[in-house]
Amino acid sequence: MGARGASLISAMAAARGDAAAACAAFERAGFEVGPAVGGTFSITAPRERFEQVFQQELKDEGDAGVTLADPAAGDAYLLPLAGLPDELRRSVSVVTFSPPPAFGPTDY
Repeated sequence: MGARGASLISAMAAARGDAAAACAAFERAGFEVGPAVGGTFSITAPRERFEQVFQQELKDEGDAGVTLADPAAGDAYLLPLAGLPDELRRSVSVVTFSPPPAFGPTDY
């Protein structure tokens, strides 16, 4: 990821209903939005945008990807929706960072 704010990060979002409306809401919030496929789409933005909109501090885990700095309960890759503005909270059911694959060689 590099220095704080120096790169973009991405997450996957699942629309609660109308995917086009959910995509538009994230675009208005300052995210780059990928095409919706089956109600799921990617959102990409600088770390600061994620932290501001989701009201969560993030941590770069290197090979383990981006996670919540303080996952209060459970999955460090799952972004809590409670801090989202109403429009975004109503439009999505889940937003998550993708964990790295859990297979393949671990030592070379």
